[in-house]
Amino acid sequence: MNRVALNTPLSGSRSSRRARRTLRIESLEDRQLLSVGNLGLATSGLDDVVARHVFYNDSVYDGREAAANSDDDAAIATNKQALLPGEKATFANYTNYVHGINGVIVDIADLGGAPSTDDFAFRVGNVEDVESWQDAPAPEELSVRLGEGVDGSDRVTITWANGAIKNRWLEVTTQATAATGLADPDVFYFGNAVGETGGSTSNAMVTLTDEIVTRNARTGLLNRAEIDARCDFNRDGLVNVTDRVIVRSNRTNLGSALKLITAPEGDTNTALPSFAAIEDVVVYAGSPLVIPLDGFHPEGQTLTYSVSSTNDSLVAASIPEGNRSMRISVVGFGDMVLELHDNLVPDVTGQIVDYAESGLYDGVIFHRVIDDFMIQSGNPAYTGGTTPPVNFDDQFHVDLQHNGSGVLSMAKAGDDTNSSQFFITEGPTRWLDFNHSIFGQLVEGEAVREAISNVSVNSADDRPLTDVVIESIDVFHDAEDGLLMLKAPEGVTGQASVTVRVTDENLNWYEATFSVTVEADMSNGTPFLEPIPAITTTKDTPITFQLDAIDVEGDEVYFDAITRGEVDYTFEIDNTTGEITVTPPSGFVGTLDMLVGVIAAFGSNSWDTQDITIEVEPPAGGLSLLDAALELEPDWGLLE
Repeated sequence: MNRVALNTPLSGSRSSRRARRTLRIESLEDRQLLSVGNLGLATSGLDDVVARHVFYNDSVYDGREAAANSDDDAAIATNKQALLPGEKATFANYTNYVHGINGVIVDIADLGGAPSTDDFAFRVGNVEDVESWQDAPAPEELSVRLGEGVDGSDRVTITWANGAIKNRWLEVTTQATAATGLADPDVFYFGNAVGETGGSTSNAMVTLTDEIVTRNARTGLLNRAEIDARCDFNRDGLVNVTDRVIVRSNRTNLGSALKLITAPEGDTNTALPSFAAIEDVVVYAGSPLVIPLDGFHPEGQTLTYSVSSTNDSLVAASIPEGNRSMRISVVGFGDMVLELHDNLVPDVTGQIVDYAESGLYDGVIFHRVIDDFMIQSGNPAYTGGTTPPVNFDDQFHVDLQHNGSGVLSMAKAGDDTNSSQFFITEGPTRWLDFNHSIFGQLVEGEAVREAISNVSVNSADDRPLTDVVIESIDVFHDAEDGLLMLKAPEGVTGQASVTVRVTDENLNWYEATFSVTVEADMSNGTPFLEPIPAITTTKDTPITFQLDAIDVEGDEVYFDAITRGEVDYTFEIDNTTGEITVTPPSGFVGTLDMLVGVIAAFGSNSWDTQDITIEVEPPAGGLSLLDAALELEPDWGLLE
């Protein structure tokens, strides 16, 4: 199970600023989070928690159902309210349920995603010094129901085992995380004093007086007790001898009774960094996995990431720095933020950034959408523009493979025919590895990608029936998000734990640990050529150079080449090693064109090719005396 930790250094109070955010709901089943885009408008985060409730779980009012579900709404203690920071406790802030506190509800306006218990903190105690309280027992269940809270808010229901929290106070802190969407942590308290009837404003002792009050409040089948009845301690809708026994069994004195505490004011200006939950993952040996780090800070502070692995030889974890990001704004859908792999494929990212900054993509549509495969865009011709010419070659890197969703890759018609078109994957598409140039990864806006993927399309050409239009693509350096790369070498298997920590400008930090399972990679990628340096020789001098290729699995490869252009020259190639010797024509000075390529030696028909040139230059020092004489001879004739 994933675990998280939070740390806040001691610091002075600081003003609380919150940027207005655009929130997009993702699939709760997949535990995805909303993307958060900073629009720079100040608003207050104090009203994001709309309501706080305690309820009688596993009572007659929820059908004796222990599970967290919509039935719990009928079991809310209507006469109880949360004790808030700075308030003095009264009977309105604690229950007398025999099962103790076994259910609370937090209604949050516009959740940032799918919160888990990691987005909350719980402490229990019964003294004024809240800082001395201990961690509460772990909740048994947390459920989220979108739009079913007060005023259409999102309802988070949290339950504990019966009797786990009795005769003491429970402190609930809803953390300011990407999942909750809060600007600041929200803190509240509920107490429990089994059998106490609220007869005193100075203490919550359970005494003989409470038993007498209970005896006098007896009800029957014809006059059942309401949910707010102060003497129905087992919440069965009746006040009878069972309740009197409960009082008698839970008598307290001044030392053991629930204390009517004053809740501490707290520091509501403490804003903590966070990032979207990372689920346990499988990494295939030899196929590095890129994981988005969807970070969030309530005040928009710059976030810094670090990572560690419990077994670096099995799983090496790293976080690239300095890469640029692109924000693709899609009309009617929202934003997708993708980090570019500037550090690995700078030729590709440089070209796409140039296109984006020129405005080429403004108004361009997603012209090809295939659900469960990819969404494709980038061709202005579909909206009356001009398609840029084919102008740059493929660029591959062994660390970039099509092994997950959100991979940003170049679309093309054939080898080395890249222009301006790109696609974003849905799920692994491994047959595209080292055929299409990967140059980025989706970090925020998975819901936007999924919504585009689900639009209705023309079955003939996969074009959406209603245009999906890119409003703009902005290039920027993302101060909140990042990428995590996990790499396992060929031939290893096993498990390790990886911990990611995010730290803000004030040195507050948040970290989460998840499990990584390394398995054998059953996909076999095609080989690709390594960059070929400039090739130069002199007139009448053969030149030998080396082709090098990378095959991730180390399989045997086959090299070949053909001549291009109109110059008639010869060459020899070792198809196994890639060594080529080119012999220029006698007396030739100029450029020789050649197409070289590599393919798997067995079982593949996919070539990676490269057009190259061999420059044949005059001998060192310029033209020979004979060449000069021959070139100048016509002028000498004129002198005669």
